Amino acid sequence: MEINIKTPEDVRILMKMHVIPAAITTALELHLFWYINDQSVGLEDISQKFRIPQDRCHYWLELLVELGLLKQENLRYKLTSLSQSIIIETYSPESWAFIAQAAREQYLTGYNLTSHISHPKSVMTAQGEKSLDWFKRIQEDPEYARRFTYTLYEIHYSSGEKLAQSLNMKGVKRLMDLGGGSGVMSLALLKQHPELTAVVIDIPNVCVIGREIAAKSSVADRIVYQAADFDHDDLPTGFDMILNCDAGGFNQELLYKLFKALNEGGQLIIVSNIEMDSDWLETHPREDLSFPLLLRFFQNSLTASKLSHMTITEGKKRLTETGFHSVVEETLEDGILIVRAQKP
Repeated sequence: MEINIKTPEDVRILMKMHVIPAAITTALELHLFWYINDQSVGLEDISQKFRIPQDRCHYWLELLVELGLLKQENLRYKLTSLSQSIIIETYSPESWAFIAQAAREQYLTGYNLTSHISHPKSVMTAQGEKSLDWFKRIQEDPEYARRFTYTLYEIHYSSGEKLAQSLNMKGVKRLMDLGGGSGVMSLALLKQHPELTAVVIDIPNVCVIGREIAAKSSVADRIVYQAADFDHDDLPTGFDMILNCDAGGFNQELLYKLFKALNEGGQLIIVSNIEMDSDWLETHPREDLSFPLLLRFFQNSLTASKLSHMTITEGKKRLTETGFHSVVEETLEDGILIVRAQKP
């Protein structure tokens, strides 16, 4: 998506566009698209179903028509082929509702930004709001952990299959999936490699849901979920490979634990998005920066004065200092970065 501003009217229109994400998130959280799916529904029916004043409901639906997500004829609404393909046929209504809720909860970072953009920490703190702590919520709220884990499973399912095809698993019999959540990456690897077994390490609430998901798989007998705080708890040992996908930065103490957990010749595979590298903007030309990536950087900057993600260069240095050899990086499609390190 690119934003082209050429006239004063473009600026005035753009400033009113904050209602667009609100209209879309509301439609997703209320399951509007699934209510309309495979039928033509009248304005009055939709208004009554969701208890929305009819005039407001009309303009809400017409805005979704303008966005190409609905089509209208004689005040009856149907889904477009676009909404069928990018919404109905991708994730479940529950996962879309969770994604929409997460986006809605971030609206506050843009509220009254003029007054708060100079605040040295989170702009939400400046407004007297609590900063969003996803990890704490997952730890403390089993239902939130359920929704979070199932949603990420759906989002990452295709990525797991692609990663499974790209990794060299020669000689790998036992895998640790560190911070593996639902086990989506492990499950994809297990399906392709019949001799492989996997241990997923994550917090208790997530492990409970991971076991539910794995139980529906044909490889359930080869995957185990072990609850642990890997920053503080001891880790199991005897692995040929440790896989870490977007589970956070690595302090030296954790790296030593991972080194110890690997067999001789074992590999540590770190998978991350390029955008998680805080030096990325300083080391790449402006034309490499897509609009979605710029939007993500700006959104993240509103919750902290400086992004604190470990850089690729620093991460590779720490791996070498820990004792790993053959530390190399590779960029796959869609900006996925893989760092491989081997224990001698």
